[in-house]
Amino acid sequence: MTTASPVSRPLLLYLDDNRDDIVLIEAAIRMAAIPFSLRTFATIRAATAYLNGEGSFADRTIHPFPQLALLDYQLRGVTVAEVLPALKKLPGCSNLPFVIFSGSESADRLKNSYQAGADHFLLKPSGLHRLELIVKTLYDCATSIPPCYLALRALPEYQPFLLPAADALLLAAA
Repeated sequence: MTTASPVSRPLLLYLDDNRDDIVLIEAAIRMAAIPFSLRTFATIRAATAYLNGEGSFADRTIHPFPQLALLDYQLRGVTVAEVLPALKKLPGCSNLPFVIFSGSESADRLKNSYQAGADHFLLKPSGLHRLELIVKTLYDCATSIPPCYLALRALPEYQPFLLPAADALLLAAA
């Protein structure tokens, strides 16, 4: 499977098992008035089937490959940090940007996410207007030519992976 070429209506794959969070992201996309297509999934299994183009998702004209994957950190019984390495190994996913979305700014979540291969880590905002701004920024990043996600770093919700120097040396030696 190959990734689809850039389309006029980029696809955001959103994995979150909290229905309220899914409703909020849908509302933010509507409020932002941007042509982001959205595919939401509540389970890793369903998201994996979509990314692989399996079963009912086999027709890529109907189910195009996403330009971006936004994943809630904590899912039922598993963290995204535990499954992200396997997702990144799926065909076409090595270059797919994976953005972790978390309700907690825990240093462990941050460290685990980046070590698992996350491209970016964002805190879930407390208000819908902030979420709208995040969605607009994600859209702008996905539709830039070439796609570039550096603008995410300007968001207050962006959490960079900053390790203390001693931890960085230990990781480098591993």
